[in-house]
Order: sequence, then structure tokens, then C-alpha cells
Amino acid sequence: MAEIDVDGSGMFTLEPVQVFCDMEAEGGVGVTVVGHDQEDRQRLQGAESAVGVVINYNISFEHVTVLVDQSEYCKQYVSWECYAALIHNPKENFKATTGWLDRTGKIADYFGGADPGSKSCACGMTNTCAEEHLKCNCDANDNVWRKDDGFLTYKDDLPVYSFVSGDTDGKNEDGYKQIGPLLCHGKDDNPLNNG
Repeated sequence: MAEIDVDGSGMFTLEPVQVFCDMEAEGGVGVTVVGHDQEDRQRLQGAESAVGVVINYNISFEHVTVLVDQSEYCKQYVSWECYAALIHNPKENFKATTGWLDRTGKIADYFGGADPGSKSCACGMTNTCAEEHLKCNCDANDNVWRKDDGFLTYKDDLPVYSFVSGDTDGKNEDGYKQIGPLLCHGKDDNPLNNG
């Protein structure tokens, strides 16, 4: 554990906070790890339209967003394991039914491992989805357990504010979400991001 002043040596109004620093994950560069109450794999059922699960971080959301802004690089893992529970609804012009909300509370138009604006998951970026014409494995919407996952790395959207799920209200529809801790680091000479 280490105490950091996320807004820069008392320049602003945020108090210093205690965070965990991982000094091994990135080859000796200190990684600031911000945990939250939604890190465990969790089953989500019973919602046909998007229902959100708000994330409560170990430090205030304001501290977390300033940390992201002050860091050179941040990432956060997100995963959706699905059984007949799609991510994009073809009946609504492929609007996201399941996904994550960015720091402003807006549903993101991409999933873990994909680029902002792609309306895709990681497999859609590499053309390796369960069905060739789809951009996410879960959009196959079949009776097979599938998974879409990966790291979110676009800092302007981080941290994840909430996870929303839908299409889990049917008899055979099921899903599990998982959201990892926020991981941030910077240059070796930046004490803020060296744990």
C-alpha cells in the first residue's frame, strides 16, 4: 500500500489516498491498482432490457478519474460469459443490450479488446467470432456457452462506471459478468504512477 496525491502535490482539492502498487506486473514499473466491489465473477439473470450494476471503487470516483487522467496508460478487464444472451440486439439496429458504461455513464459502443467506435468485441477486431458475420461471440445468441472479453485501454472512457446486462430473462438465457480492477502506470520518472 502507498499513499498518492492523485491531483498533484496538493495543487487541487483531493486528499491523498491509499492504493496498492504492483511493482512486478509491468517489468518493474509501478502499477497503481484500484480495486472495487464488483471484481468477482457474478451471475446476471432476469432482465430483458439493460439493467446496471454500479461499481464502487476503493477510492472515490473523482479520485479514480483524476488518476486515469494523470497516468500515461490505464487498462481494465471486462468479460461477459453468455448462454443465449447477446450483446447487440439485431431487432434494435444492433444497439448494445449488454455492455459497460464509461466514466460519463454512457453505454460504450465497444467491448473489451476492441477499439472505440468499432461496435465490436475482441473477436470482431480479428475476425475470429463464433459466426463470421458477427462482431461478438455472444451475438450468436445460441444455446452454447460463449465468452467475449478483453482489456479496455482508451483512457477517455475509463474507469468503468457500471456494467449493464439484458437478454437474460428467457428460460434458457444466462450470463456472467466480470470486471477487473483498474490498472494504471506512467513513465519511470513519474512518482504518481510508480506505486
